[in-house]
Amino acid sequence: MPDPSPIECKTINDMTIDELDTALAQRRERRMVAFRVYEEGVESKKRAQAGRLREQLDAQLAITTREFERVDKTLAKINDRLSKIAQIRIQLEDYP
Repeated sequence: MPDPSPIECKTINDMTIDELDTALAQRRERRMVAFRVYEEGVESKKRAQAGRLREQLDAQLAITTREFERVDKTLAKINDRLSKIAQIRIQLEDYP
């Protein structure tokens, strides 16, 4: 029986365009799951009682909003980089 080996993850350089698209889609899905939790928090805020808990919830929702803005910017940058990678790969295929 062979020794178990660690899971080998592909790097961006080793991925095909389809694999890159899939990886990005998986990250977007994880973001949407987190965003659904965030939306539930917003709904909870509407139902929450006034006072200290509401202030804590407001603070956490504000932090989360800023974090989502950073995630969105990062995803946009990743998407741009993946486009550039695809363009470079296409150009490389044109060279003998």
